[in-house]
Amino acid sequence: MAEGLGIEPVYIYGGDGISLPVRYWRQWKQTGSMLRAKRPATVIVMQPPFFSLLRSWIYSLGSGAKLAADMHTGAFQDPQWSWATPWILRIARRRGNRVIVTNSALAARAEAAGATVLITHGYLKKFQPPASERFDDPALDEASRGRFVLLPLGWGYDEPIEEILEAARRTPDVKWVLTGKAPQSARDAASPNVVFSGFASRSDYQILRHRASVIGAITTAEDTMQRAGYEALEAHTPLVTSPMVVLKEYFDDVAVYAEPTAEGISAAMLAALAENDERRLGMASLFEQKVAEQDAAMKAITSWIAS
Repeated sequence: MAEGLGIEPVYIYGGDGISLPVRYWRQWKQTGSMLRAKRPATVIVMQPPFFSLLRSWIYSLGSGAKLAADMHTGAFQDPQWSWATPWILRIARRRGNRVIVTNSALAARAEAAGATVLITHGYLKKFQPPASERFDDPALDEASRGRFVLLPLGWGYDEPIEEILEAARRTPDVKWVLTGKAPQSARDAASPNVVFSGFASRSDYQILRHRASVIGAITTAEDTMQRAGYEALEAHTPLVTSPMVVLKEYFDDVAVYAEPTAEGISAAMLAALAENDERRLGMASLFEQKVAEQDAAMKAITSWIAS
């Protein structure tokens, strides 16, 4: 989205291998230092974590800067962060501030709390195949040969991990590549056709996207858009996702929908593999439509930034 708006993205890490409270404290200080150094007139803050918005709000009180809370679904529904939702919306109600969400269902919830809302699905751009297909992690090369499905996972509250692993077990002729930091319990329960990539490097992930026969974006939470779904759309890769209202509204009949059960996920993956060429054409056509729609959304945010 930053690229689409022509603004600078800033990433605040806080460090690895430390406790969560220490990491948030470091992020708090780093955010404050960054804001004092750059003195922005407008700040868009991804939510969660709430502490980043709170620190930016304190900055705005002294500087007069405008804020937008870019509220991912977790900011409304994740048990770890839902306690902060009223506070996020209270900050967003201040004059000039905004909430950014991905769909009308979340917009309605924010508007009911008195916030002014901008809706955008982020920033789609056509996927460029990697110039080199040499993996940083050589183990991923063999895993991504032939038919395989790619599931980018955060190992979060809304991902039906047990059902995904059982779905893989039911399709032994298909390789499944699962990204992210998988717990040992999942690794122990997985069948031989499952490969855990860990946190793949950016270049490795691009190769996986390029080679994937199908991308899976499975959730159990309503009102949840899927970044992996956008990535499938950009690459024109067949998508298996959940039959949630917002996902069906966005992907229409182009995606294959899977109930979040082992039977539903395995059947949908096999259908997407069988209809691969047709599904790729559908994703390519939908991509062009959505790029045209996003231009209006980007203009609305740009107009707010300039106001």
